[in-house]
Amino acid sequence: SFKNKKYGYIIIPVIVPNDVKPEDALNDNERFKVVWTILNALRSHDENFNAHVNQINLNKKRPPKITIARPPRNTYGLGTMAAEDGPTTLENEEVARQLELRFGTLQDGIYARLVEKVGDKMYWENWAKSVGQIAQKFIERIALLIKENENARNYFAEFIQGLHKNINDSIDEGQAIEMLAQHMITRPVFDALFKEYQFVNNNAVSRSMQDMIEVLESEGMEMDTAVLDKFYTSVKNNVSNIDNLEGKQTIIKNLYEKFFKGAFPLTVEKLGIVYTPVECVDFIIHSVEDILQEEFNTSLTNENVHILDPFTGTGTFITRLLQSGIIKKEDMLRKYKNEIHCNEIVLLAYYIADVNIEAVYHDIMHPEKYEMYDGICLTDTFQLNEHGDNDIFSQLFPENSERLQKQKKAPVRVIIGNPPYSVGQKNENDNARTLAYPALDSRIADTYAKYSSSNNKRALYDSYIKAIRWATDRINQSKEGGIIAFMVPNTWIDGSTHEGMRKMFEMEYSSIYILDLKGNGRTSGERRHQEGDPLFAAHGGQGGSLLGASATILVKKTEKQDTKIFYHNIGDYLKREEKLRRVKDAVSISKIDWHAIVPNERHDWLNLRDGVFDSLVPLDPTKKFDKHSPSFFSMYSNGISTNRDSWVYNYSTSVLETNMKRTIEFYNSQVDAFQVQYSKDSNIAVEKVVSMDETQISWSSSLLPKVLSNRKTNLDSNQIRCASYRPFVSSHLYFGDLFIHRRGQFDYIFPHAGITNLVICVTGVGSLGFYCMITDRIADLCFVKKGNGGDQCFPLYWYEENKNKQRSLFD
Repeated sequence: SFKNKKYGYIIIPVIVPNDVKPEDALNDNERFKVVWTILNALRSHDENFNAHVNQINLNKKRPPKITIARPPRNTYGLGTMAAEDGPTTLENEEVARQLELRFGTLQDGIYARLVEKVGDKMYWENWAKSVGQIAQKFIERIALLIKENENARNYFAEFIQGLHKNINDSIDEGQAIEMLAQHMITRPVFDALFKEYQFVNNNAVSRSMQDMIEVLESEGMEMDTAVLDKFYTSVKNNVSNIDNLEGKQTIIKNLYEKFFKGAFPLTVEKLGIVYTPVECVDFIIHSVEDILQEEFNTSLTNENVHILDPFTGTGTFITRLLQSGIIKKEDMLRKYKNEIHCNEIVLLAYYIADVNIEAVYHDIMHPEKYEMYDGICLTDTFQLNEHGDNDIFSQLFPENSERLQKQKKAPVRVIIGNPPYSVGQKNENDNARTLAYPALDSRIADTYAKYSSSNNKRALYDSYIKAIRWATDRINQSKEGGIIAFMVPNTWIDGSTHEGMRKMFEMEYSSIYILDLKGNGRTSGERRHQEGDPLFAAHGGQGGSLLGASATILVKKTEKQDTKIFYHNIGDYLKREEKLRRVKDAVSISKIDWHAIVPNERHDWLNLRDGVFDSLVPLDPTKKFDKHSPSFFSMYSNGISTNRDSWVYNYSTSVLETNMKRTIEFYNSQVDAFQVQYSKDSNIAVEKVVSMDETQISWSSSLLPKVLSNRKTNLDSNQIRCASYRPFVSSHLYFGDLFIHRRGQFDYIFPHAGITNLVICVTGVGSLGFYCMITDRIADLCFVKKGNGGDQCFPLYWYEENKNKQRSLFD
């Protein structure tokens, strides 16, 4: 039975014969079919009941509005009970006792089946999507007010300056508005989940955000009352009745993942947001503790052992540390207030992490008064070393600024976490470019990139590699050495581009532990099956379904020793659940059977080269167009990369010409529009003026500067060429210089349409498998095979500038 505002009490009798075991009764779908049918019908009409059903698995107590009741004791009569040696006649009291025991099992089973049969598997995801839609309404209202109200615009400009000082200079008006919308969404959720925690008043950043909201409201910002009321009612129904911390954390984790994926997909793309499984978090924490005790004769609980999670996400690493039992009760307050630090760049994640950490602390310690957590900062960790301390302080975010300055001075000895994984946007239209950090990028150039022999070193500037470089330099500030323990992709372990990174590891660390969780989705064939499931596939995020993973622990001691490298392969052909089970069973590094690695002179750690390959004559020259280079060819090229395939390729020349004419007209109009705005404000960014409508044009980093330089173009029919687009697929191509993103060396290989030439094309470095084809026309970057690196093209001839002298590459 259950109480319902609209329908009152509903009682559904379920008759179970006394010779049927409870588990068998539950498995009898026909017996309960009428129950599930009636409840599903009610659920579709009653949001309140729907919320209660979907909360059952999160709550420890049974929902008060849904009751599965036993018959009154005085209705029991004589009866028989099933027994192994046949039916047995029992007296009234014994029958009652046996029935109550069996009913308890039956009751638990019905609650479980209630969620399975009546619950909505997509319930929380759909709720998060609806929250995202409401957030978009907030964004629209805020943007409109700032555009139309001068006072609001002026205060908002100061607000952005504060964000620049505390986070980074790249935050623009749109991102700042998104943050305010996230604040408006977050406030009622936390008020409902954590009634005892006055979030707006207690959190340093939240107070600043709320001040900005109140300014906007005072200037006339009006929100749709009906939308707000519906949202607050939805929040109250969904989260206010969760009766335990774990359930509350599940709710906000789900909201964080699903909300961001639906409402702010570009933020997910740019920052590589993923959720770390707690099994991996616990493994890292316990491993760090074991290493501290064995190699440093100290512990995470000891005084002055400062801990930093620079990319805390929803605070999982810190909360699991507090719950691990490693921190002693008598040390808990000191660690919590002074020696555990964390950073987060995404406002919603920052809020969630703060309330998570505080809730866990109070759940463990039960202090007499509420203890705020002062160790969390809203900031871009990579930006901290780009400027001095004075550049951090902001009047609008004073407490956050003070926390940042305090953290920068802390003698951090342990850095743990899960850095973001992202090497940047796919094209200019997605506006998700990862940021440049001149000082940090310079450190990578002087270390990892300096010792890499790879021609394409872009992968060395992935966010997770920046995180390792940043953490290494941060640990170097400690006079007593320290530990870095990150969950990172496993591509660095044997990637050819990463040889310089491995060399630096050998130079900078005394011992290295790598638990390879495999799961690389960028492999193929039998190797792909061996890799098993990816660790982050179930949670999305940048590369979530493609990248393998590793728990990597780097130990730095003040007295340099010969580096010891320990490696363990989690196993082949494993499902994600089995990988996590093995990690959980291992507990820490102390229970793993490690394989000691001895690098070769090329800094290979796995799949060591024997040196024979280096004795062969290379295909490509060290310097292009060098006729005396000791190589088989004197020049080569990538296939062309257009970034605009849908515009510049077509099987029909007439359709291609029409498409390009329309595209060129639109492009020229954007040049004119920008020049008008540029004449008013010479500091305005091109991206703020031109249209990002992907149905009109696809921008790229090579095309946007042409707008800035006021360069227009006209359709040139002579630039329509034949090209090899895919294996055995030819297409017409518009080869005009503005609209090909990367032309490679094809202006020397096919300088005009009448030229004849032959080009051998092979799969590039990083592609899966080796393939080789030959063509007599311009080759696309993915002509041979779509994959990492792109095709490498070796021509029979190349043509010099006078276009009269033809030279064979074999001369």
